[in-house]
Formats: sequence, structure tokens, C-alpha cells
Amino acid sequence: MAELILTEKEKKAATYLEWNNEAIGMGVKELARRLQDDMGDEAMQTEACAVYLACRLHEAGHTTFEVELNGVHNDKQEYGDFKITIERIAEV
Repeated sequence: MAELILTEKEKKAATYLEWNNEAIGMGVKELARRLQDDMGDEAMQTEACAVYLACRLHEAGHTTFEVELNGVHNDKQEYGDFKITIERIAEV
């Protein structure tokens, strides 16, 4: 499994935990609307992962990022091998 290595800036950066409840609620509602997930759970997790990868890509100054995950599993199930690719499609 890959090791996450953070810079000091990244370690000190604000997280979703520092958002107020109203902002979190608005974020969950927006994500549920986008992904048409009535409960919002899957939408929030999926979008959060994607946003994290996009931010890391931007902060690193890259336009593409690819990671291979081999032997993905949890305590109950094997999921297999995956390749995740993210690419910037428009500048800010």
C-alpha cells in the first residue's frame, strides 16, 4: 500500500473538520444533487476523494497524475488491482 507523505504546509492546511456545520451541510446537499444520491453518503466520499486528487495535482504543478493500486482489499473482500488517472482539462 502507498505511503502518504505530506509537506509541512499540507499538514497545517485546513480540513473539512474545521468547516462550520452549515458549510458542511451545504456541501453534502450540493454533492448529493450533483450525483443524484438521496442520502449523500456515497456522493460525499466520492467527490471528496476526487477533489483531494485534483488539489494535489494542482499543488504539485502537474497536469496529469496516475497511481496504480495493487491488491486492494479490506478485512472482508479482495477488490483487485486498479489504476487511477486524473487530468486537468481546464486552467483556472
